[in-house]
Amino acid sequence: KTTDYGLTWNPIPHAILLDFLDEQFIDDNTGWIRGRYLNSPYSGRLYYTSNGGNDLIQIQSLGSIDVKGMSFINALTGYVYSDSAVALKTTNGGLTFVEPISLSTPAGFLLHQNFPNPFNPVSMIKFEISKYSDVKIAVYNVLGKEISVLVNQRLKQGVYEVQWDGTNFASGIYFYKLITDDYSETKKMVLIK
Repeated sequence: KTTDYGLTWNPIPHAILLDFLDEQFIDDNTGWIRGRYLNSPYSGRLYYTSNGGNDLIQIQSLGSIDVKGMSFINALTGYVYSDSAVALKTTNGGLTFVEPISLSTPAGFLLHQNFPNPFNPVSMIKFEISKYSDVKIAVYNVLGKEISVLVNQRLKQGVYEVQWDGTNFASGIYFYKLITDDYSETKKMVLIK
């Protein structure tokens, strides 16, 4: 890291054995780093930092997707790209990415039961959109308080899947809700640790 236009450079210690491929910072502290484990066949894993690179957190919501490129336009909105012409968008800084499963036109709107359920700590939520719509998928606790927004963007018709990671939440019952201009549906899920 440099703070004097490149005259001097200071190493940032970290415990992850990575080859760093590229990075993008939107301010002095917030950024994303694309890297790969040493000697790994995968060329791209995405990491997030909120303290200038001192701590790197792997973005788990991408699963096994091999990230070939990334572009973030602010702290919340960004895109990643892979070999298989897959482009994923996040609207919450990388906590979740919406993954299209099929761009065929479903007969209607549908929210599927999460899988697995019960789960620990990650579960997938599949939903279907029959027309171009503003879509929100939110998670609520048993008191009805919104605790996580997984999707909040305009999507074209298709079948999508998004991941919810309950690592930072207590065991218990949660609800997730699909909200569009014309439709809403809520389902229950159980986190067991």
